[in-house]
Amino acid sequence: REVNSSTEIKHNINNQFPIYVDTKNAIVGSLTPGHAVTLIGYQEQNSVMTIIYWNSSSLKIETTQYAETGHTIFHFGTQRNAWQNSILVPLK
Repeated sequence: REVNSSTEIKHNINNQFPIYVDTKNAIVGSLTPGHAVTLIGYQEQNSVMTIIYWNSSSLKIETTQYAETGHTIFHFGTQRNAWQNSILVPLK
């Protein structure tokens, strides 16, 4: 499924269900492959949501600003990747 709503993200994280996120290179036409991360938390301040994720490539916990519009960008060194698909526990 594509980018999740902030409500879905909060539901999963608050119920201890991490979210698998598949990313693609944010540069249109790029042949550089994407990357996958695991969403493990979030923070909200002044109506801005920051997502916390595990980057298995760097073995680090990192953060990025969440964009409900689907333009959430993950930075991997000099590469910028956009949220493409994810797997989560659906809202009931």
